[in-house]
Amino acid sequence: MRADRFYVGFGKLVRKRRQAMLMTQAQLAKRLVMSRTSITNIERGRQRINLHQLLQIAAVLRVSHECLLPALPHDFWRSGRWARAR
Repeated sequence: MRADRFYVGFGKLVRKRRQAMLMTQAQLAKRLVMSRTSITNIERGRQRINLHQLLQIAAVLRVSHECLLPALPHDFWRSGRWARAR
């Protein structure tokens, strides 16, 4: 999985959870002290986030951070693709 595909998957999970909570991008942005544009970019996989931001997003969305991480292919670590994903 390439890094860009990882962030697209992450963004889709963030959007799905945000919408399930009936929260707008603006509301999420305000709670995270980010711009709405940043939330849009995160949800589209165009903006990478730091580890502490993952934890903040998960807390605001009331889910475990693991719930926001896309599944990796079963052979991801054995295949060496993780080295090319950076």
